Amino acid sequence: MIENVEQSQRARRENLAAWRASRNHELPLPSGLVVLVRDASIMDLVINGNVPQTLMSMIVDAAKTDGAVDLSKFSGDNGFGILVTEMTKICVVDPPIADFADDDHIRLDEISGADRMAIFQHANREVEQVKSFRSKPR
Repeated sequence: MIENVEQSQRARRENLAAWRASRNHELPLPSGLVVLVRDASIMDLVINGNVPQTLMSMIVDAAKTDGAVDLSKFSGDNGFGILVTEMTKICVVDPPIADFADDDHIRLDEISGADRMAIFQHANREVEQVKSFRSKPR
């Protein structure tokens, strides 16, 4: 009986570890830094309340018409920089983002705009991949 419980707990831990690993990707940034990023979407930002109010209505409208939200559509808005920064914070797993940089942590302001955009584009990659299918006539 105890052996079955231990085996079940071990299987759950392995399942969780495999699930987490499947969501993480190494991403070389333009600066040369390689970061580990997790998959995230605009919905993760919405649920966490990290979407600028100036963009919220546009995102809701886009989700209603397209189903998937193409984050690059909002690049002309004042809140776009905030959106890119929030996506960076939610995606970067390693090195961890912290208030103080040390040998193991990076500060958010150490991540350049080009690097943040690379992370943002990585997060938005699935929408980019289906764009060509949506634009083709039926």
